[in-house]
Amino acid sequence: MFSLNKTFLLIIFIFITSCATPSLTYREGFVPSSAQVYISESKKLPGKGLIHMYWNDETEILNKNASSWTGSAASMNIPLGKITKLISLKVYDQMFKDGVSFSNEIEAGYTLVISPKIKSLDYYYDQLSNAGFAITPKVELSASFRVFDNKGIKVFSEQYSSGMVEGDTYFLNTSPSEAINEVIHVAIHQVISESFNDILRLKLN
Repeated sequence: MFSLNKTFLLIIFIFITSCATPSLTYREGFVPSSAQVYISESKKLPGKGLIHMYWNDETEILNKNASSWTGSAASMNIPLGKITKLISLKVYDQMFKDGVSFSNEIEAGYTLVISPKIKSLDYYYDQLSNAGFAITPKVELSASFRVFDNKGIKVFSEQYSSGMVEGDTYFLNTSPSEAINEVIHVAIHQVISESFNDILRLKLN
């Protein structure tokens, strides 16, 4: 049994590390339902919101190795900025009666300006929790959110942690990077949704 376990670990290690560095992309199908941030039209904030990310944040591509032993020798390119931008637009659009726009600059004329930024991200191909015979893709990240009112005054600034977010466990996956990509989408959506609820509570109180 021990020998079989070591053989399986080696096969998975070689499979993951032998692939060329994958470049992930935003995938609409990986974004969870935003039902938890749905609000009725009557409770939406008047006017329009602005999602603000500086150009270097919007275009950020994180090249990072897995934080687990499995996959640690291989890296992947993660378009953190693009994924954060597009999920932010999707989620925060539900907060305002006239939806949201996007800009690399903080602009006047909006009900709120919301600036999201992913501060850290680690991902794992977790075999240890599965006795070495399967892999659970995991992601943990932190993010900051700043909010400015229509006068440019900062009214909200918070840090959020996703905790360890797990994907579906698999025995063999021909695209292990995409399994991680899906969990990244889920984790980013989670912290954006948490900030959505806190920002809305702030404005409604």
